[in-house]
Amino acid sequence: MKDDKLKALEQKSIPRLILSYSLTTFLALALNSVYTLTDALFIGRGIGADALGGITSVLPFTILQGAIAMTIGGGAAILVSRLLGKNDKKKAGETVLVAAVAFWTTALVITALGLIFINPLLNLLGTADSLKVYAKQYLIILLVGNVFSTGFSAVMRAEGKMLFALLQWVIPISVNIILDAVLIFVFKLGVKGAAFATLACQVTGFITAMLFFLKFSSLDFKGARWNTKTLGDVLTTGFPSLVQNGSIAVGMALLNNVFKAVGGGDLQIIYGIVSKLLMFCIVPFTAITQALQPIAGYNYGAKKPERIKSAMKYTVLFSFVAAAVPLIICESIPRILIKIFTADDAVADAGASALRWIAAALPFMFLPSAVGVLLQSTGKKAVAVFLFAASFVFVPPLALLFGKLTGAATVWISFPIASIIGSAIAAVVFFIYNKKIAVVTKDNVLNI
Repeated sequence: MKDDKLKALEQKSIPRLILSYSLTTFLALALNSVYTLTDALFIGRGIGADALGGITSVLPFTILQGAIAMTIGGGAAILVSRLLGKNDKKKAGETVLVAAVAFWTTALVITALGLIFINPLLNLLGTADSLKVYAKQYLIILLVGNVFSTGFSAVMRAEGKMLFALLQWVIPISVNIILDAVLIFVFKLGVKGAAFATLACQVTGFITAMLFFLKFSSLDFKGARWNTKTLGDVLTTGFPSLVQNGSIAVGMALLNNVFKAVGGGDLQIIYGIVSKLLMFCIVPFTAITQALQPIAGYNYGAKKPERIKSAMKYTVLFSFVAAAVPLIICESIPRILIKIFTADDAVADAGASALRWIAAALPFMFLPSAVGVLLQSTGKKAVAVFLFAASFVFVPPLALLFGKLTGAATVWISFPIASIIGSAIAAVVFFIYNKKIAVVTKDNVLNI
């Protein structure tokens, strides 16, 4: 028999289901964003703006590392959602085991290559010469911590264990925030202190994930074995997440190189602050679009197409509202927000202008993700890949164009323009698929 958590995915009111799933995911993402903001505050105020710029310059690697985790963990979660919809807990357990082995094998390889080629990696990331000393100190420790990364909170959500998924974020991030303050302000370890705090966060996350699967998971791991076909299914299902987050990483690395060419380290410092605020701003609608994944995936497996259609409608509605609030705040008090992280008036003035332009992209950022998650969860992986990349691939070339033609201060205009393009593409794709592509179940057909 299905437990109550799984029955809710099939029977509970869709708006209530989205809001309840979004709430726990929102709390987890919000805590992560609070950590990100706190980390930036501690570094900016405790070490300096150059240190913050140096650490931000390696953010593309951090995002790519997370993209790999989400590809494997997220791909496994989508398959688990479908399998639980069919009440196949044994196959779901095998899927998670295969994903775990693949993830940590990949992590070890990335760590080894990163440490060997640390200097070429910094050049590839576009780190400005004036910021490299900070970036290198941070990246070395970050690479070591990579082997303790996890990407399986999505599997916890797929099981309906939203509290555990929340704790998987809360506990490690709380450790990180506390150690950040202690190592930077008490022990004066500078950038290394921030990096060691992140390492402690990753180790804690590894431990909590293992405890969950050993003690609290509803999956059946007995007799689970390595299965190459299952690995292929995990990777192909999660591949859109790699494209989505990988495109962000590549886009940010290209942006770093654009900033380096157009304005040097100054633009990287400004983006180091603004990007942290942006990550906090996107939390509400990111939580909502993530809530769509287990709902759509489960009901696809359970052959409940009308619930998928309803989930998409409410996801778009709630996401639009969730984007409007941070937009209003950022446009109203941009300089006050920037001044939280730096005492430098010049940086605050330039950062305020950048924040206003970038915030203008918020109402257009959620649609490609929402449509992509829907298609990914229901097996339309190729189209989802395209949508996840749509909003980000346009930013670097537009930034370079504006920077070369009208000066460094105008590079930020590229963000809203790129997001408008991406949103328009998503709307067209959704319209086409609504007319021509059907999710076929045993008993009925739903146009999406």
